[in-house]
Amino acid sequence: DGEDPDKEHEAADEAFYGVPQVEKVGVFISHAWAAPRWKKALSLYYYMNCQLAVIAALLTWLSLVSWVIIRNGMFGSGGNRALLPLFVGAPMAVFALVFFTGHFVWAPVENLWLDRLCIHQTRPKMKMKGIRALPEIVAASERMLVLWSETYFERIWCNAELATFSAVNQGPSKMDFLPLWLVPWLLASMSLDMVGICISNELFVFVPEAGAFFAGHLPPKASWMISFLAQFTGIGVAFWLGYLVIIIPTWHSFRAKLNINETMLQKTKSYSLASAKCAVESDRPLIEELVRDLFATAEDPIREFNRFMNEDLAAHIAERIGRPSHIPYRVCLLVSMPLTFSSASNLLGCDDMPCAMATEVELGKGVTMAQQMATNFMAWTTGVFAIYPTTYPVMLSLMAWCRTRFGSRAPRTQAALDFLIVLFGYAYVGFHEGFAAGILNTASNQLHVNFWHGGVPWCFVVLAYFAFLVWWHFYLFGR
Repeated sequence: DGEDPDKEHEAADEAFYGVPQVEKVGVFISHAWAAPRWKKALSLYYYMNCQLAVIAALLTWLSLVSWVIIRNGMFGSGGNRALLPLFVGAPMAVFALVFFTGHFVWAPVENLWLDRLCIHQTRPKMKMKGIRALPEIVAASERMLVLWSETYFERIWCNAELATFSAVNQGPSKMDFLPLWLVPWLLASMSLDMVGICISNELFVFVPEAGAFFAGHLPPKASWMISFLAQFTGIGVAFWLGYLVIIIPTWHSFRAKLNINETMLQKTKSYSLASAKCAVESDRPLIEELVRDLFATAEDPIREFNRFMNEDLAAHIAERIGRPSHIPYRVCLLVSMPLTFSSASNLLGCDDMPCAMATEVELGKGVTMAQQMATNFMAWTTGVFAIYPTTYPVMLSLMAWCRTRFGSRAPRTQAALDFLIVLFGYAYVGFHEGFAAGILNTASNQLHVNFWHGGVPWCFVVLAYFAFLVWWHFYLFGR
């Protein structure tokens, strides 16, 4: 290109010439340069490695659970406090290792195109060639990953990439949108989830203490009510207090999600090419010419591109990302993964008591340890798949409802209201799990004490509750 290499270009030369040449790009990464690099790096780790990290963590967890059962038997680990760090700490350490290094072992895509590496950053002539070749590179890409930030739709080159990819692929169906707020919140919440688990595990002593309290204030004939209230209040308080450590990051991230989601949808619906920002103003005619070529069949290509951004792309984003209060079920499962892993320590550890003692305390005399563990297993399964994942959609839905119902308020008032909603959300999940454990333990107890007059009616209560959970999930995730 007529430019002599020197030390000023050494690092950029090494990065640029170290990238292999390909005829087809697996995933084109589209992003705004102004967005924080660390957020984009975490998002790429998530995109490339998260699936493998989850599989590795699950296999580690299952292997450790199997090893403990083979070594101690099903009922031989009661009261063993080493189970919690073993079943949570080790799998999560494997998750973290694979999350940041898994792409060295296996990658879900053959290659990625990133402008920082694939466009020379210090030689002006080579840099201009790379920039002007962007439409051809985008057209040769199988998928596009949009690292979505607040400024993304303001940048004219980002819009040109979207237009080119959509025109070549007859629409935006092969675009993946990854908001930059998601992964930092996800990792922070998973880390703090482990802290919350440790605190809650210590606070589960509230369950027998609540049982003793209600036994002293209710008649002996109301044994079913004592059992239910002990689980409901003990588990509810333990979970709620344990998860107070996650309130601040959740509050901050969800406020950002609602604001960014609403801003993004508003910007796409009101987008105009003429108002897009361009770092180098001389690039604007180049992009306008590109848009005219891509939408040449339209009577007014620029207006057609604006319509595409306002309608087609906005609809696709709403479908892929969802409404502002939406969060995917798989993400909700992922953020509660440490809590899921802790279920094995609670089950095999018999609530930190010898299993025979736990059975008598929770279900009464004469009940088998197998029945106690089966009941506990049902309660944890209900929590893992049907209760814990609903926590965040409930919070977001309430925050969005308050914005709609009460309109714009003073920033401090809105922030305080959102904080109270997050506080309520963690109380909701704690007492909801306590309710589920309460009715399951009560049904199990009544099946042993009085099968027909006590157990069977309670089984219908459990079935009605499960039917409610199915509706609740459809309401939160299926809309």
